[in-house]
Amino acid sequence: MRNKARIRLLILLLAGLHAAVLFAGFLAPYDAKGQDRNLPYAPPTRLHFTDVSGFHFRPFVYAVVFDSDGYREDRTHEYPLHFFVKRSSYSLLGLFNSNFHLMGVDNPARIMLLGADAFGRDEFSRLLVGGQISLAAALLATLLTLATAAVVGTVSGFYGGWVDESLMGVSELFLSLPWLYFLLGVRAFLPLHVSPVGTFLLLIGVIGLIGWARPARLVRGVVLSARTKNYVAAARGFGGSNLYMLRRHILRETFGV
Repeated sequence: MRNKARIRLLILLLAGLHAAVLFAGFLAPYDAKGQDRNLPYAPPTRLHFTDVSGFHFRPFVYAVVFDSDGYREDRTHEYPLHFFVKRSSYSLLGLFNSNFHLMGVDNPARIMLLGADAFGRDEFSRLLVGGQISLAAALLATLLTLATAAVVGTVSGFYGGWVDESLMGVSELFLSLPWLYFLLGVRAFLPLHVSPVGTFLLLIGVIGLIGWARPARLVRGVVLSARTKNYVAAARGFGGSNLYMLRRHILRETFGV
């Protein structure tokens, strides 16, 4: 039971992280590209609940100022934390635009939970938005890997013979290559300046095409087993085409893989 509870906790944590990334625009206090050149490398903002007057249920922050001693909090004025505020516009799930953010504070205070970078950009907002790119790249690369593995493994296992030997030979070659050096070699042949879109597509293509060999071998094994089943032989005896047997009987067996 302890292991099951731990697995549920990990699944909930993973789901929460994915939800935070998907709704990055709403959770991020600022535009990920917004700069404040007056706050380079600003430290993380501290949330306060107490001051000289006592305890406050609503958290607040102080404005950060820079002097000869570095960054310090200006405690002459408090800026309470507001929820569901209107700030910069963003695209929510790529479907519609919104300008509602989970939290924010009034100017000149800033709420930067992870501090700022060299250009004064909020690191927490950039982390959430960057997570969307990482998540999209991972999902698309996985789909590309599985699609390539399904095609190669199905064709290899169903037709057999020289087709099987050729495709599995290529897969063994892919499994034996030192991919770290291959990636370094690919990068060496690329131009120094690649657009962000080009980098994103290149990343998806490289990751997706590297990992197809192992799942392709698994799919091939399932197809080799499925094509000898009695119902497949019966479908072939009744004049079923290869496409019909693949679509109706064999490909269903590979869904588990």
